[in-house]
Amino acid sequence: TDAHVEVNITYSEYFEMACRLAESMKRYGLGLQHHIAVCSENSIQFFMPVCGALFIGVGVAPTNDIYNERELYNSLSISQPTIVFCSKRALQKILGVQKKLPIIEKIVILDSREDYMGKQSMHSFIQSNLPSGFNEYDYVPDSFDRETAT
Repeated sequence: TDAHVEVNITYSEYFEMACRLAESMKRYGLGLQHHIAVCSENSIQFFMPVCGALFIGVGVAPTNDIYNERELYNSLSISQPTIVFCSKRALQKILGVQKKLPIIEKIVILDSREDYMGKQSMHSFIQSNLPSGFNEYDYVPDSFDRETAT
């Protein structure tokens, strides 16, 4: 339950979303050599891309949504994310960082069902990358050797 917005989600629904995100990120082209960042206030959605990324071996860099743009730049220049999942509140700062850090290919909005300010919502990102007929309960997370993963 997210008390701030009075949204409830079951463990099953959370698992389904993490599986959808994992497959969507994989089909987008992310793999072991990539990283994502998540920049948002505390919310139910925060860990959905984290879980999805871990399912496919993608590195995750959670960032503090109250960082100013300079602090975000410093943080993200270390983690080098390909995609940043962020809240609407953090979007302006992330857009500023993206101008200086071209490794950030995509910004996905966590807390909107609709695209926002020209950026895909998480729902839209999944719809555009997930094949029809995808079954979360048949999904198997990627397997990889920790010794060879970089």
